[in-house]
Amino acid sequence: MRIFITGASGFCGSAVVPELLGAGHTIIALARSDKSADALRAVGVSDIVRGSHTDLDVLREGASKADAAIHLAFNHDIIAQGKFIQACEEDRGAIAAICDSLLASGPGKTFLYASGLLGNSGPDELSGKRPNPRMPRYLSEELVLSYKDKGIRSLAVRLPPVVHGPGTEHMFI
Repeated sequence: MRIFITGASGFCGSAVVPELLGAGHTIIALARSDKSADALRAVGVSDIVRGSHTDLDVLREGASKADAAIHLAFNHDIIAQGKFIQACEEDRGAIAAICDSLLASGPGKTFLYASGLLGNSGPDELSGKRPNPRMPRYLSEELVLSYKDKGIRSLAVRLPPVVHGPGTEHMFI
C-alpha cells in the first residue's frame, strides 16, 4: 500500500515510518526541510514531497498518489505564541486538502488522524468533543470522521498530552 504521511520525520512519524516500511508499505513523506528529507531517506523513504502541512497544493499532490494517508503534523511552534486556534484552523485545512484529494483519486481510501488530548477534560469518551471555543481541536476530529460518510475509511487516534520515548525530555515531567 502507498501511504502519504505528514509529520513523517517528527516524533510519532519517526516511529510509524519504519514500522510501515518493515511491513512492506511504500511511504510518500512530507518533509519541510533538508534535514527532515535526509532523515527520511536514511530509513528508506524514497518518495519525499517537500513542503509544509500548510501548503495545501503540496498535500493534495502527496495524497493523490496514495492509497491511504496518515496525518501526524501539527504546528506546535505557534502555540507558544498564543496561536492555538490558528494551529487548529491550519490542521483542518490540511485534513480537508488530504481527504478531498483521496476522494478524488478513487474509492476505498483510508485516512488516519492523530490528535492530542492536552486541554481536554472529562471522564468519558466524549471528553474533548464538547464545544469549547478556546480548545477547538475537537473540530479537526469531527472533520476527519465526517469523511466516512463520503466514502473514506476515517480514523481518529487520540494521544495523551505527552508522548515520549528514548532521548526525549519534557519540562514538566
